[in-house]
Amino acid sequence: MIKNKEANAMTKNKLEKEIEGFLCHELKEHENSIGCMLEDEREGLREWVASGNSAHDNPFFMAFYNGGPMDYISAVRACKEVYEQRAETQHERQDGVGGPEVDKAF
Repeated sequence: MIKNKEANAMTKNKLEKEIEGFLCHELKEHENSIGCMLEDEREGLREWVASGNSAHDNPFFMAFYNGGPMDYISAVRACKEVYEQRAETQHERQDGVGGPEVDKAF
């Protein structure tokens, strides 16, 4: 029984190393395909992958229009864009731009 536990632990460790290697390889390919990234985007992506996730997935459960998962960088950029648009809209509302129709929508 102990030998089976040891063998299972060794197999698990080997599998974890293989997955880690695959994710690292995938990360390098993805970083090369993205090209230009901000440093905070790169750090976030590396942390995401280091915690055992694919660079082709995201923590926000965001998807492209076709239903496929959005990669980490695209999702982060989409979130930033929504945040900036919302901040701009709120700023316009404070300035009285947009009228009562816009105010009712928010």
